[in-house]
Amino acid sequence: MNNNFVWPNYFDLMRIPIHRGRGFVAADGLDRARVVAVVSEAMARRYWPGGDPIGRTIRVRDADVEVVGVAADIPYNAPGETPSPRLYLPFGPVYFPYGLSFHIRADHFDAALARAVRSELRALDPRVQVPTPLPYNELRMQSLYPGRVVALVSTGFGVVALLLALTGIYGVMTHILVARRREFAVRLALGATPARLARSVIRLGLVWGIAGTAVGVAAAIVLAQLLRGLLFGVTPSDLVSLAASGGMLLMASVAAAYLPARRLTRVDPAAALRG
Repeated sequence: MNNNFVWPNYFDLMRIPIHRGRGFVAADGLDRARVVAVVSEAMARRYWPGGDPIGRTIRVRDADVEVVGVAADIPYNAPGETPSPRLYLPFGPVYFPYGLSFHIRADHFDAALARAVRSELRALDPRVQVPTPLPYNELRMQSLYPGRVVALVSTGFGVVALLLALTGIYGVMTHILVARRREFAVRLALGATPARLARSVIRLGLVWGIAGTAVGVAAAIVLAQLLRGLLFGVTPSDLVSLAASGGMLLMASVAAAYLPARRLTRVDPAAALRG
């Protein structure tokens, strides 16, 4: 369970909805005879499944704390993470000596605002080491760094796999054309057009591409379950992503088969038969 010590306006500032009960008021951090708390929905589900936590009392260190509200679950470390139980307490009666984080909502962020924030904090206590203020978007990008690294590496492997697939299809189609050179020469001599033979070769490459795509999509759905924790706003079986990947592989298959098919249209039947 995670603890957060917050000011009364924290939930409004961070735009965290209170789904049941209430948030904090100014008097909550001053009344030592009645210590209150707000719990997250994840904590309510874990410790009071099917019940109402409002009015319940829990023990925090040496103090009895009354639950007065239930706040919505929000991601703290990275988008898409599984919500963990979280307990919100007001500054005052049961404060633990953790580091402090100041959240400021402004219309824009620039160097002047950062200097003003550092100046105000140093005025409160010159001994306090104040780090450089960072905008929320930058902090969010830092939390996405592991996922971005995985995405970059996966993209690299995907590009390599696509190139290998193209090379393989091209090599197989070229081998087929060399092995069936006499057959194609006879068909040309009997009246088949080069375009018709080329279409048959491309069609064969497309059939193999469809078979490979079907196997690849099935494997991707299974293996993507291992990366569920790194997916944000999309499921492992997302139809749009799977359709886009499958379509790209099919187009690559057609392109790899087109080059040998194009060479086929330039075959001289007489020379092929003599050979």
